[in-house]
Amino acid sequence: MCFGTAGLDKTFTYCCIGTFHGARLTPELASNIKCPALVCPSKDDPPFEDIKKVLDEKPFGKHCSYHNFTKQIHGFCAARGDWTDKDVMADAKKALEMMVEFYSKMDKY
Repeated sequence: MCFGTAGLDKTFTYCCIGTFHGARLTPELASNIKCPALVCPSKDDPPFEDIKKVLDEKPFGKHCSYHNFTKQIHGFCAARGDWTDKDVMADAKKALEMMVEFYSKMDKY
């Protein structure tokens, strides 16, 4: 979720990655990403535009996807999210569906 993308360049090989409320994802870390990414910040996280600039330059850049959850707090899709709030629940469901759809498209990448 939050910092899961921080160690991407160190140990494992992935066909794709995704992050919700990725507060620790920086352009510097993004330069080490070696696969398509789904990047979905909340209103409390850095916007994805600088990350997108970096990933657009990669051979897989056209396969990356982005969405701002501008009404949600950092952690809305995890422990900090109040899923009894219908708006939080709707955005959390949307985020999880986006992740499943993104991963399913990348199974042949």
